[in-house]
Amino acid sequence: MPKDQAKAKAISLVVRKSHEVADLATKRDLEDLRKDIEHRFEKVEAQILDVRKDMENRFDKLGLQLTVRLGGMLILAVGALTAILKLVH
Repeated sequence: MPKDQAKAKAISLVVRKSHEVADLATKRDLEDLRKDIEHRFEKVEAQILDVRKDMENRFDKLGLQLTVRLGGMLILAVGALTAILKLVH
């Protein structure tokens, strides 16, 4: 019996150690992980698209504001130049 007991203990120890060491992923685990990563990338891509649209809108608005300001300054400059020319002549 002692030999059988020793064998049983050895087998038990080997099985226990293999379970402690083996952090293996199954094909199902890998597929779930792939789907999760794919879903996260889709969310990030959607967020990037939203930010890109927001930035485009802001740049368009800024361009319009700059055009209006430049036009206003041009009108003021022409008006000031006209007034100066009238005073000189």
